[in-house]
This record gives sequence, C-alpha cells and structure tokens, in this order.
Amino acid sequence: MKRGGFLQRRTPLKAKTGFTRKAPLKASRKPAKKKQTKADLWRQYGLERPGKPRYEGLKGIYWRLLSEKVRRRDFEKYGTCISCGVRFDTWQDSDPGHYIPAGTCGFDLLFDEKNIHGECKRCNGFDEGHLIGYERGLDMRYGAGTAKKLEDRYWKHKAGNLTKEWSTLEYDRNIRKLLAELG
Repeated sequence: MKRGGFLQRRTPLKAKTGFTRKAPLKASRKPAKKKQTKADLWRQYGLERPGKPRYEGLKGIYWRLLSEKVRRRDFEKYGTCISCGVRFDTWQDSDPGHYIPAGTCGFDLLFDEKNIHGECKRCNGFDEGHLIGYERGLDMRYGAGTAKKLEDRYWKHKAGNLTKEWSTLEYDRNIRKLLAELG
C-alpha cells in the first residue's frame, strides 16, 4: 500500500485485523510511594531496630520479643543460667540460649519456649560442655525427660517431618500477642 510516495508495510496485526496500533495514552503521574525501610518495619511495632538483628523482617522482630520474654521469665523465676547456675544481676545480663541449636533445630523448635532459656554469655558462646548442664536444668525445671522429648522432636525434624514457617499474618498476630504480654 502506497501512501504519500512511501511503501507502507503491514504488520501482522494490521494484516489480520485491519486495525493499527495507537500510541498508549499518557498515564497521569502518581507520586511515587516511599519504599519502606527495615527500620520502618520495626517502628511499626513501636520498637527500635537493633544494629544487626539475628533475623531480618518479621522473624527478627518476633525473635527479639520472644528473647526478651524468655529472659525475663527465667530471671524472675530462677535468676540463674540454666546450664551452669551463674547468677544474673538483671534479665539483660542473660542471653537466650537454645538446647537444640537454633541453626539446626528447624522451625518447630526455633521459637519453642521450652527450647530457649536464659544462659550466661560463656555458656551461650558455644561452650561444648554447657549442654550437660542445660539438660540437667531442663529436667529440673520441667520434669524428668523434658530434654529427651526435645531431642525426639529434633530427630523427627531431621527425618523430614518439617514444620512450615509462619505467614506474614501469623507473624503479625504473634508479634502483637507478645507485645501485649510484655506490656
């Protein structure tokens, strides 16, 4: 087809439908939304983001609150390291330590309050002998066989019985519940 002296080729769209493509309408400019920073997420719950949290996002917020709850609980009830019996002056002097290590315990035991207790920095600093005292401390606090039950759950996890991580909604609900408990 000639138009104005130039040969105009038909595109496949023109050939089949007879319609030509029109230029898209210019969209009105909307102000760009400000991207939420990691600190903004923490502020949403009324918290200050620590320098380098153990976990990022909602998981990190939940871990911080659960850690505080567990350390306060153990300080008020016992006031000592579960593994070696060292006395704490305040709950902030303790670290939240896992009986089944956090790196391998799977999601099922990661946030289990019977797997997390206040420990002194030395015991939580991967002192290999601390688990003997931790096991004894668990059995004294919760009854004989508690440590064995945690170990059994760990081996079930290793055998492939995996627990899925929480959704954003579940994290949010659990964070708000902890905030209410901590006052």
